[in-house]
Amino acid sequence: MRIIAYSIGAIMVLVILSVTAFYSYSSIVPEKSLQEFNLSETDTDGHPTISINGRLLGGMTAIHSVRSYQKDACIVLVVRAGITRPGLRGSRFHYDIPIPSGVDRVSFGTTNDVIWTRKN
Repeated sequence: MRIIAYSIGAIMVLVILSVTAFYSYSSIVPEKSLQEFNLSETDTDGHPTISINGRLLGGMTAIHSVRSYQKDACIVLVVRAGITRPGLRGSRFHYDIPIPSGVDRVSFGTTNDVIWTRKN
């Protein structure tokens, strides 16, 4: 009897973990997976800011997060998407990146996919 109870408990834990992983899983979106991609640049007293707007292809995925990080002289924009679910259905994103003086390019997803370079 104990073995059956432990087995049922283990199966329930696996099901809960699987459902949680399914709903929280997201992957990095490559630029080619966007239907609309617009980049604009504004310059205020020599300090550029770029604004990026995009929309995912298809209707089964939604934007989970949009973040950026700096790697050397490059800012990398990382957009993550996953399966749509209640409360998470948006396929559009907008992100503003103020460009510090030590940065000369911005890339999308990886450092290799450059979408903006500083004009000198």
